[in-house]
Amino acid sequence: MRAVSSKDQMLSVLKASVFSGINHLETAPAYSDAETLLGESIKTLKEKEIAPSGGWVITSKVLPHLELKEAKQSLLETLARLQISKLDNLAVHGINLPEHLDWALNGAGAELLRWAQENEFIAQVGFSSHGPLSLIEEAVKSKRFQFCSLHLHLLDPERIPLALIALKNGMGVMAISPA
Repeated sequence: MRAVSSKDQMLSVLKASVFSGINHLETAPAYSDAETLLGESIKTLKEKEIAPSGGWVITSKVLPHLELKEAKQSLLETLARLQISKLDNLAVHGINLPEHLDWALNGAGAELLRWAQENEFIAQVGFSSHGPLSLIEEAVKSKRFQFCSLHLHLLDPERIPLALIALKNGMGVMAISPA
């Protein structure tokens, strides 16, 4: 998201990641040229036989308001930019309102996620949220998602119980914007 000024910058970040033991890359179509730069940089590193042990784990996102045709096209474009055939993780980017959760559980998003998994374009489905605690809890308890990305802060611990609920439900939890 922040290493988008050039391919050289992205390569530098990815090399540092490999040598630091980091293998998870999280991106989104909304992050400027990040997906394209990641795809090109991963290809360059692969040619140089530089990769994390076990390979990269790649997460991208989809916005929770797209119509089905538009959402499918967005996912296919993400895969093309990243130069891969399958994402490890696809997150619904910002379940912040009840209609966003409804989109993912019952609307076009539900159809997209089903289609993407059936066609093996994605392995896991998750979500991120800046929404109210009750909405995040509803998403966690829906059993639709395999992971969530939550803003978890030791100085603002209100979402930590939600992370614990997610973990008890067998979900992966990624702490984003930790402080």
